[in-house]
Amino acid sequence: AKQCARTPTWATPNSTAAGAAGHDRQGGQLLEAAIAAGRALLCYSFSPVQTVDARKPTRATITGTEIRPASLSYQLTAGGKRTQVIRVAGATYFRVLPSKWSKAKKPLAGVDPGASLLRLLGSVTQPAVDPSDAAGLTVRGTIAAASVVKAGLPAGSKDPQVTLTLDRLNNVVVVNVTTTVNRAGVKPIQVVLRTTYGKLNAVATIKAPL
Repeated sequence: AKQCARTPTWATPNSTAAGAAGHDRQGGQLLEAAIAAGRALLCYSFSPVQTVDARKPTRATITGTEIRPASLSYQLTAGGKRTQVIRVAGATYFRVLPSKWSKAKKPLAGVDPGASLLRLLGSVTQPAVDPSDAAGLTVRGTIAAASVVKAGLPAGSKDPQVTLTLDRLNNVVVVNVTTTVNRAGVKPIQVVLRTTYGKLNAVATIKAPL
């Protein structure tokens, strides 16, 4: 069963004027179109993969689906553990595999992929169409130092480079972010975040496990 018929009622972050003031006019227009499409999207799958290149490289992966405004299901794989979370109808359920499901005493905010994407898009500056993309659907940009935390990146991120891949309807289907995190007394760490989006407006109903 599919459940993507209700218009989102949640508040989404407003876009900055970054697109209009961008590096080239077409890139700015595509960025603004991607923000508008993101606000209108009702449901989708998402899969971010974060790789941290430190002394011991680490990787964290999330795979899940969201139906706006309040249904979410995902699995986090990190540190050798797999954690599953389902949020639906004001309740949150969770488990660390292979344990059984538990219900949180209070709903947990947790992951909010739709809002996170919109915050990142609204923080992109100097957007420009990638000339190597013949379809003209790849936009490159950066994020100012003052906006890295708002964009959901680690504090201390230096010159984050963002690459967005859009489909023909201006939906973002791939986001790549590469940055170096500089903190006092710590060797600079490279962080790469790649997120893919799919099943646009075609996600199965998310049900409570208990």
